[in-house]
This record gives sequence, C-alpha cells and structure tokens, in this order.
Amino acid sequence: MRFSYRGPYVLLLLAVVFYVFAIAGCVETSSDGDPQTFSQLIPKPKMVMVSEGEFVIEESMIISIPSVFEEQGKVFCDLLKRGCESDFFDEFSDEAVTIYVSRLSSDSVTCKEIFLRQDKPDIDEVEGTMDAYEIRMYEDSVIMLAETPEAIAKATATFLQMLPNEFYSEKRKYWSMPLIQVKDYADFQHRGMLLDVCRHFFTVKEVKAYLEYMHRYKFNVLHWHLTEDQGWRMEIDEYPKLTEHGAWRIDP
Repeated sequence: MRFSYRGPYVLLLLAVVFYVFAIAGCVETSSDGDPQTFSQLIPKPKMVMVSEGEFVIEESMIISIPSVFEEQGKVFCDLLKRGCESDFFDEFSDEAVTIYVSRLSSDSVTCKEIFLRQDKPDIDEVEGTMDAYEIRMYEDSVIMLAETPEAIAKATATFLQMLPNEFYSEKRKYWSMPLIQVKDYADFQHRGMLLDVCRHFFTVKEVKAYLEYMHRYKFNVLHWHLTEDQGWRMEIDEYPKLTEHGAWRIDP
C-alpha cells in the first residue's frame, strides 16, 4: 500500500488558477477616464471607479456590523488583525449591531469608520440575484452594502484585495489603499473548487489555508472529495466503521 503526499503542489496549482483569473481582465476605467490596473481584484468586478485620495487603516478605527452579518464581520476583523500592529478590536454588542473599536490613541479627535450595512446595492442589473454587493469608499469611511451574508462576505473579500500584498506578511500601524467604488455580482451561482483528500494527504493547516483562499477569491462551493477506493480519510465518531474498514486497502 502506497500513499503520496502532494499538499504543497496542489496549493501551488491553486495559486496558478487564481493567477489565470487575474490576467483575464485587469484594466479598469477611472472616473477621469484614465486606465487603472487592478489585477488584485479577482474575479474582475462588474464596475470599478477610482477617486482621488486614499483610505488609511490606522490605529483609530471603528467597524460597525449588524447582527445579521455578525459571523462575516468577525472573519473580516480577524483578517484585518493580521497586518495591524494595534490590538484590534475591542468588542461592544447589543441585539442589533456589533461595534469593533481599535485601541484609540489619546490624541485622536476623529477615527476612520467601516460600515457593513444590510441594504440593497444600487445595481439595476441584479434583480433576483442575492449575491450582489456595493462598496463606497471615502477618506474617512467605507460603506459596504449587501442584502445577504454571502454577499457581504464577497464585499469584505474585495476590500481586503485592495490592500498591498505585504499586508499578509508584515505588521504596520498604517495601511493605505486607493478610494474605489465597486458594484459587483456573480455571473455564475456555482463557483466551486475541488479538494481531493482521498489520494493525497493534507494537514489541517493546509485545508484551512485552502478554505481561506476560496474566501479571498469569492468561490462559494467546496467539493470535498472524501472517499475513493484508496480509502475514507475523515474520522466521524458516529460512523466508526468508515475508518475502521474504509480507510484501508490491502493490495492483492
């Protein structure tokens, strides 16, 4: 019986797939007609407009999340923590909204605000589509509009894509990003990736990384291939025979 371990190679192939998405269309039009390169926005949004100025993620920030988006908001804040030196975020909650506040400096008069808002995006073409979202960025605030948790997750993913690549490998007090207005929705309801753990072993860390990459690039269906004649790989306490018998194959 022989098994192969190819986790890193599959993740490399996944990165190549994401790169293909990027080069499919990386030129947008700004508000003044000049071409702008946004190859990091994957997949390409339906509309991107650029304004002068920048939004700065800094030590003094407030993030407002309605209860309907609580799970997606926590994921968003956890991802923001990775590149920030300050201790994001203290949490204040009631039944309607959760507020995350970064550690405010004593000389702060105002602070930046990010709003996740349950509201209909201003997009006429998406009647009947539940994953449409809109992002409105200003120098002092960001508003993300969506009607469903799935859609707001896509909005936060697009926002994070606008941060520099160094955000996931460095910690800084300040991160700047261009002011953009985004309107987007998916052309295809099923946007999936396959993870085959039957023939190739993956660690828990690699599976979590795979899921995070899916979130970053707005895939919405995971086809997790759990069983094959090579074996059943995931232990389930309620069904012990799956691994007692199904995890093994004796070659003749």
